[in-house]
Amino acid sequence: MILLLPSAIKHNTILSSNNRILDGLGPINAFIERLKAADTLIYLNLSYPLSYWLVTKRLLKGGFVKPEGWPDGCSIIKGSIASYKALRMSPKFWNNDFEARLTTEYPDKSVHIIRSLVELNKFLQCVRK
Repeated sequence: MILLLPSAIKHNTILSSNNRILDGLGPINAFIERLKAADTLIYLNLSYPLSYWLVTKRLLKGGFVKPEGWPDGCSIIKGSIASYKALRMSPKFWNNDFEARLTTEYPDKSVHIIRSLVELNKFLQCVRK
């Protein structure tokens, strides 16, 4: 007998839907399920200095203006600290080996690897059309 927790049931419901956008890593088994279920994979492989700068910029601006998409009632300071911690650990997982695996293990999927803000802005322009 397999017992599914409410979060696992919700995750499976999302994966079985036609339209979904899932972000982040989470538990590795759930992450692999998401990769397998997706038809399009978008990997933001920005440089670490740029990523740290974007978190810092959000933190500084967040004192004056709520960042776009930031949840109401959530601390920008706590969120930024969590982002810094995640960035510090990121090279252990988000690296060139991961990027190579995306293209070799999922050849039937549309894979987009974005390495700069210019590429990101171009990609967003195409998606919004």
